[in-house]
Amino acid sequence: MSDLASAQRNLQQLESAVQSGSVDQANKLLSKLKLDLISLPALAANSQPSPTTTDELLLARGVYEQAVLLGTLRSDLVVFQRSWSQLAPYYIPGDLSRSLTPSPRQAFLTALNLLRLLSQAAVAEFHAELELLSDEIKASPEVTKIMEVEAWLMEGAYNRVLEAQDALSTSPYTAIFLQRLTDTVREEVAACCERSYASLNSAEALKLFRLESEAQLEELAQGHGWRLTSGRVEFAGPDEGGGLPAPVSQDIISNCMLYAKELERIV
Repeated sequence: MSDLASAQRNLQQLESAVQSGSVDQANKLLSKLKLDLISLPALAANSQPSPTTTDELLLARGVYEQAVLLGTLRSDLVVFQRSWSQLAPYYIPGDLSRSLTPSPRQAFLTALNLLRLLSQAAVAEFHAELELLSDEIKASPEVTKIMEVEAWLMEGAYNRVLEAQDALSTSPYTAIFLQRLTDTVREEVAACCERSYASLNSAEALKLFRLESEAQLEELAQGHGWRLTSGRVEFAGPDEGGGLPAPVSQDIISNCMLYAKELERIV
């Protein structure tokens, strides 16, 4: 019991460190707690029944929840994914999750993982994760918002995706995924433009790509082999056959791109 009580105190300290953004302190506490976990009867490799099994499982769930959050603060996707894989069994409907009181963090952390999958354009995995969610969690505001973002991605409504980031950016834990999602969406828009236009006014390009300066536009252009000439972005030269013969909606184009290809994997 003394080991469990000590670990519970360490978890409280870890929660405070993560909440305050004290990454170094949180790393040390997390390392200590991982050792604490394997010393407890119900969590050891050769687990045994224990009168404190429920408390030990709640402790483990709390540790993995904080590890997930810490992964975002460290901008470390490897840590995030590893911690999520350890936490997921405590959330997936089943004997383990039914034996514990629901976690108040489940909806938020589930939404965070879904946002990660979207930022990696892993649409098939996104839908696979949705299938594992309980109706209650799937209907939560946090998860519903991410499902809306995914639907807009599928529709090619990239402006709505970017606008939705204002609502999602209120948490420090979403920053790493929002930046990756912005980059993903920007690449989708770039692909649309290359197929739709021979050139575009620089001012319109700044607005379309949600960039703040000509320097950022120039950097984007260089990365894609575009040319900036006389206030216009040229996606292809006269002899390169750039652009389609008629305006093509971004919604239609998006069906031929990454998210449509990912969708095929679901079925």
